Amino acid sequence: MNILLVDDDSSRWVIATFLREGGYQVTVCSNAFDALDQLAARDFDLMITDINMPDMSGVELLKKLRLIPGKADIEVIVCTGDSGKKSVKEAGKYEVHTVLMKPIQVDEFMKIIGGIEEQVKSARGKATGS
Repeated sequence: MNILLVDDDSSRWVIATFLREGGYQVTVCSNAFDALDQLAARDFDLMITDINMPDMSGVELLKKLRLIPGKADIEVIVCTGDSGKKSVKEAGKYEVHTVLMKPIQVDEFMKIIGGIEEQVKSARGKATGS
């Protein structure tokens, strides 16, 4: 499963390590603009994004993602350190799979990723008729 990880915090490298150790292919971006470039260039099954980033928020990234032809159905996990923000509620308008609070609990996080992987495999099987 190909994962796009978008976070301006240095913790992105720890998250990427856990994902890679779990057997996932991970592309890491430190901002939403780089993420949009990656989305244009490659196919991803899942995007994990922080909400609070400089220049373009995770919510703005979600809005743009949902408008990209052929990319609108990518599963999304949103991570944030601020549960009370209006942006968490706004992110929910863009069909996010899960909102996770930072610091991320690794066991819970990997279970969610595993569940998404099963959904992706199932959807691919249906698309190919297997």
